[in-house]
Amino acid sequence: MSSIISEKSYHLYLETFSKVYWLRPITAIWRSIEASYFSFDKAFLQNSTVNWIELGVGDGIFSTVATGLPIPPNYDAYKWVREPGQDNLDLDGRPDFFDCPPDKKIFDLDRLNLKRYLGKNSLKTPWALGIDHKLNLLLKAKKLGTFKELRVASFNDPNILFKDHEFFDLCFSNSIYWSKNPSAVLEQVRNHIKESNQISLVLSLQLPNYRKYREDLLGSFGPMYNFFDKGRKEHYQAVYNVDEWTNMIEASGFQIVDNYFLANKNLVNSIEWLDNRELYPYYAKALKQVKFSDRIKIRKDFSNYIKTLGSESFRNGIFNATKETASYLLLKAKTK
Repeated sequence: MSSIISEKSYHLYLETFSKVYWLRPITAIWRSIEASYFSFDKAFLQNSTVNWIELGVGDGIFSTVATGLPIPPNYDAYKWVREPGQDNLDLDGRPDFFDCPPDKKIFDLDRLNLKRYLGKNSLKTPWALGIDHKLNLLLKAKKLGTFKELRVASFNDPNILFKDHEFFDLCFSNSIYWSKNPSAVLEQVRNHIKESNQISLVLSLQLPNYRKYREDLLGSFGPMYNFFDKGRKEHYQAVYNVDEWTNMIEASGFQIVDNYFLANKNLVNSIEWLDNRELYPYYAKALKQVKFSDRIKIRKDFSNYIKTLGSESFRNGIFNATKETASYLLLKAKTK
């Protein structure tokens, strides 16, 4: 069964995502579609005692907005931005334009006292645990207060994702396809999901061709190539078709109850450029020259543009797809 996204729900999410991702129109639209499909806010309202986990939590923005939890009015997803020419590195040693706080050039996970940064908070939230392999993103998530606990761990070592005594009502992940062995991750999730409860997943159905376009173009810059954000090419470890993902999920002890096919493959390869990741540091540098009061207006103008673009895209079915043409599969599954 393939779901239909509610237009009313989509526009409500777009109102918030357009303000948070005001320099990333495609991301704002994309996240609004995903949030509308999963409807975490409705599930939370129906049962405020739920105990949820997210694998690949990143900066925590999606989980916060999708659950209907508050985002600070002046929250800026681009507060930490690597300026051109700086040598800030992310955890993997590559230049990172917008995920690394300026006071930490390299995070040493062996020596850094995680309890100083990551811990529990008192916000009423269904999210018990958020896991990601990037500490710099978890530091951002910590500021939102959405997760009671944040943990540094990698999909590629699934045996250490959970503790023996941990059991959850729901697991969400939009990045299981970053794992080299997603079936092992799913099996671990099954061992820690309570009976008759749910997993909600975003799964990749293609290896984006824009990776090659991006590398060919940026490679022509010579030594300047290292100053550009190359996107997420290294994260795509597991790409399967719909039937292959279905078989893997069912073999792990789940039964799919609903799905949604998102975005035609050719569309995804074309629109990636609209988010202009390579230009983030230059946007940020330019904005620093603008008075704070004027920045608010600029962000509002960008947000209004995204809402117009998002409304037209939805109305014309731009992101609709079929099993044969979809780039991503969104699904919900229950434990058997």
